[in-house]
Amino acid sequence: MDTEAPLGPFKRLTAVTLTLLAVFGLAARITGHRETAAIAAVLLIAFLLVGQTLISRRERILASVAVGLAILGAVALPNPGAVMWAGIQQSFFLAAFMVLIGIMREPASTSIAVDQLGRYLTRQPPTRRYGAIAIGSAVMAALANVGALALLAPLIQAGVNAAREAGDTPEISAIKERRQYTATLRGFAIVVLFSPTTVTQALLGNLFPGAAHASIMLVGFVLAMIWLSAGWAEDQLEGRLIRRGLVGTGTLPQRRPPLPLPRTALRDLSLVVAALVAAAGLLAPLLHIEVVPALMLTSPLLTLVWITTQNAHLPPRERSAVVRARMGRIVTRAIPRSAPEAVTLAAAGFIGTMLGALMPTDALAWSLGLGPLGKIFIIAAIPALVILAAQIALTPIVVAVCLAASYQALGALPISPLAMVLSLSVGWAMSLTASQYTAAPLILSRLTGISTFRLSWEWNWIYNLMIYTASVLVIGLVETVLT
Repeated sequence: MDTEAPLGPFKRLTAVTLTLLAVFGLAARITGHRETAAIAAVLLIAFLLVGQTLISRRERILASVAVGLAILGAVALPNPGAVMWAGIQQSFFLAAFMVLIGIMREPASTSIAVDQLGRYLTRQPPTRRYGAIAIGSAVMAALANVGALALLAPLIQAGVNAAREAGDTPEISAIKERRQYTATLRGFAIVVLFSPTTVTQALLGNLFPGAAHASIMLVGFVLAMIWLSAGWAEDQLEGRLIRRGLVGTGTLPQRRPPLPLPRTALRDLSLVVAALVAAAGLLAPLLHIEVVPALMLTSPLLTLVWITTQNAHLPPRERSAVVRARMGRIVTRAIPRSAPEAVTLAAAGFIGTMLGALMPTDALAWSLGLGPLGKIFIIAAIPALVILAAQIALTPIVVAVCLAASYQALGALPISPLAMVLSLSVGWAMSLTASQYTAAPLILSRLTGISTFRLSWEWNWIYNLMIYTASVLVIGLVETVLT
């Protein structure tokens, strides 16, 4: 039974509006119908109006920036209507994305398999735990994209909660959360460097067709292994410093032996992941849509099935009532809690589209193509530009398209297509650990309650500096050897 306070009228209206926005936003992306998109746009505006009590100053600032860019675009652009409409479509789709991907947290939070696997991971020795979580996150991200975060975050929460019940102090629990969520986010990010299942490689391959896919995957995989090693080394060093401090204060926790692998739980959760991947893999070609919309369509269906199977032991009538109550709670409680992240992604989508149209690509091409510092400067500047743009919610997609347009204006690439793709891939992947406005930290924040700034910059700034430096050196070496 839901013992929470009854919903006020505005929160109830926000729940309904945001749910309908997710439905029509996804439907518009799948069907391409202008009428459906118009309904989604109206619902987006309605949600922004009625959901003010659920968002903070940060979301209001982003929304204000989006409005300011719309006004600037209306004055400066030759076709402002078309650009704004493209931005609005991007906005309601990203808001729908945040809502639909996040609802899988609900069945995961009551899953016995997730709880058992979380306990198993949390009890791993620190020397093995980082690698297990980061590699697991990378593999799941390659298969299930953002669905990996919706499955891994509750798993880690379950393990940390179990350790807390077994005697961990709040300080120890916070340390474990930090190290495990950091490994999750870093593992998720490295897939961008080489996996053909990501939108990154598909887009960059089209923008710079001179780069051989085999070379991209090979060098990208090498970079991913360097990032994985750097993350493990930084985690181990941090762990030693933490341990030294705990020894000094006498608060070192008693180390408990690792648990045996819960094979049944692993099988059950593997079935969930396989179902998510298989359903999305079937729907994408069947409906002629991209993988991400297919995952969004699969997520609520899998949520319904997962909740039903969790209550399979109940008599049919009671099971049906419980499932209806759980699904109703998702609409009335879980979906409204995603309002801040939905606003952030919606604003980021519109801001990125407008800035992409307003940026002076000819000037950008001149500054990058004719700069005096040569190829290494350009290789270092491209990922830095992507990361800086992500700080103001400008997505890597927009930066990549703008750079491609700039180089087309230039007439020739200042560095090889392979170096271009690798440099952009590095910036794209780093934006997931070095910006609080990209999808991965936003989703992880939604699932854990930890701020996006803490998940990204506060916990990763040393790691970000390490992998940026290493990546520039590796790409520079590849460019020197091959050209």
